[in-house]
Amino acid sequence: MNIKTRLAKLEVSILTKQESRFIFTTMADFDDAEIIGFRNQQAEILRQINENFDDFKSRASIFYTGINPQATVFFVRSIYEKLIKNKE
Repeated sequence: MNIKTRLAKLEVSILTKQESRFIFTTMADFDDAEIIGFRNQQAEILRQINENFDDFKSRASIFYTGINPQATVFFVRSIYEKLIKNKE
């Protein structure tokens, strides 16, 4: 058996773990500072006071993967402060 065939068989036998992907939707006329939360079909998570956006995104990713560990892709919608104020 040649080396290419052996490598191909080895690659097939190795289990690969698919990384979770956190995909969120935004609106063009808003910036990250105005996002106050994320929402999807499973749950809503809100941003803490003075939490920077990268920390919030990381926390939200951990939150959603914790709720549904079997899922590999999470589509969430951003919640904006201006939209909430306009509804009141």
